[in-house]
Amino acid sequence: MVSFCKSTFLDACWLWLLCALGVPVLGMNDNMFFPCSTSYTNQTQDILQGSRDISGKELFQFLTSNWFVEGKDAINGRGLMPEEEFKELQETLKCLKPQLNTSQLIQQQGYPVEEYNIHTEDGFILGVQRIPNGRKQRGDHARPVVILQHGLFACSSNWVSNLANQSLAFILADAGFDVWLGNSRGNTYSRHHETLKPYQKQFWYWSWDEMGKYDLPALIDYTLKVTNQEQVYYVGHSQGTTQAFAELSQNNNTISDKIKLFVALAPVAKVANIYGVFRSISTSSFCCFTKDVLSALHQYEFLEKTFILNTLAAETVCGDPHTAGICVFFLEVFGGFSSSNINRTRVPVYIGNNPAGTSIFDVEHYCQMVLSDHFQMYNYGAEENLKRYGQLIPPMYHPKNIDMPVAFFSGGQDKLADVKDVNWIRKQLGDNLVYDKFIPSYGHLDFILGLDAAVEIYDDVVKLFKNFG
Repeated sequence: MVSFCKSTFLDACWLWLLCALGVPVLGMNDNMFFPCSTSYTNQTQDILQGSRDISGKELFQFLTSNWFVEGKDAINGRGLMPEEEFKELQETLKCLKPQLNTSQLIQQQGYPVEEYNIHTEDGFILGVQRIPNGRKQRGDHARPVVILQHGLFACSSNWVSNLANQSLAFILADAGFDVWLGNSRGNTYSRHHETLKPYQKQFWYWSWDEMGKYDLPALIDYTLKVTNQEQVYYVGHSQGTTQAFAELSQNNNTISDKIKLFVALAPVAKVANIYGVFRSISTSSFCCFTKDVLSALHQYEFLEKTFILNTLAAETVCGDPHTAGICVFFLEVFGGFSSSNINRTRVPVYIGNNPAGTSIFDVEHYCQMVLSDHFQMYNYGAEENLKRYGQLIPPMYHPKNIDMPVAFFSGGQDKLADVKDVNWIRKQLGDNLVYDKFIPSYGHLDFILGLDAAVEIYDDVVKLFKNFG
């Protein structure tokens, strides 16, 4: 009953948001929720760019302002798309099935898939998918192993959401690799624990600290055991890099010795220079306020998969070329990518699987880092820090301790992995940074969803893996 109430509450929030955006949902009339504001102030650009600190009230007003309603037309390009192209897009969207999960997306493209449950030292059960070989290959011999780890709010579908020649997981499988798709604790595929249940606070009382400490070692050890290999290649995007930087900086040779090469897409360690909506959220009272409100409601999960967003909105709003621009707009504002570098026909698939959920404490951890300008462990408060860490302030992570080859792919338009923050981790790694590619036009999501990512990044990743073989 508790779980049902939480889901109902969150679905109601998404319904209200869709209404506020001016989107007709299942014939609802305009009076079902309070009407949208019809005016907005110059706070819009401040919030989008993160150019000043804002209050939670201002952010709320922004999210309900008519700017979004006007903005959807601009992003959608209404009136600019040729009629033939519009009809073609409409037919393509009709054929999509955004509700497909990761394994189904893999099978849809004609690849073999296997599913595993991996137990961590602290009791979490992680759902993992595996593509053992390519479409035109036999899986009867050992192949080099690659682990792909997604970012914040995401899941393993990120690596298989585009077509076969555009998705990193498929490209690696066809190139002769045994590909494993990780899922962080708490997301759609990793909502199980040996003793805890998702309605309990303790189930969610973790951040990316624990992902690095427990999830990463468990995933690597399990893949090596199943494949009978000695080392893996590791590719992380966003938070997938954060947890790796954290654990590898702990002088943990038992992990670093098992990784041939660590490829960091949109590398994230320090985040003091992030900009856009996430900066506005992180530097205002909104972040702590949201955590406190959700905690009071016993809602410790944040942006989990819901029927309203991931099914209804994905199929109706994102699946209709008249309103698909709203979904593109949200991806661009909250994730960041080059709008000319996205396959618009795949947007329903992106939204159908993401956001996939995380802990409110995981989100708060990033908020803490924005304010502190440190790459450090979660701050529980002085008293609890003393119990857990033996000191009043959280310990720092020191990436300069990492002793293994690392390859960087970073972007000039990345709101969440800003150039200044990436430069810091770059200097920390020193000579261990064996490859460093900067793509000026790339935003945060281009690395996993970009139309030209195969040319700009994935071909290089395959070459790097073969060179380090």
